[in-house]
Amino acid sequence: MTGADVKKIRADLGLTCVELASVLGVHPSTVFRWEASSAALALDPSSTRLLSIAAFGLVSKDGRQWGEQIKGALVLKGSAYALYILLRGVYGEGVEPSVTGKS
Repeated sequence: MTGADVKKIRADLGLTCVELASVLGVHPSTVFRWEASSAALALDPSSTRLLSIAAFGLVSKDGRQWGEQIKGALVLKGSAYALYILLRGVYGEGVEPSVTGKS
């Protein structure tokens, strides 16, 4: 994966570098550095996996609409819920988690 790939995934989702960083659990400067790189990136396995999941999901979804759902989740419930939305978008709807933590 290259910096251009990361930038395209982020742009297709309509997320800022800060928003993508929050979903991936990295510092925003890390996303800026990735996007500026022209060489193949040596990403940590979890970031590689999540970006690959996002790229796969974009093929079958309206990326902007999906990005808006992720943004809304970031604002309303934080990065863990935004990550859940990202994964749910690829793997299927499933059951909504409880906001209170109770089943």
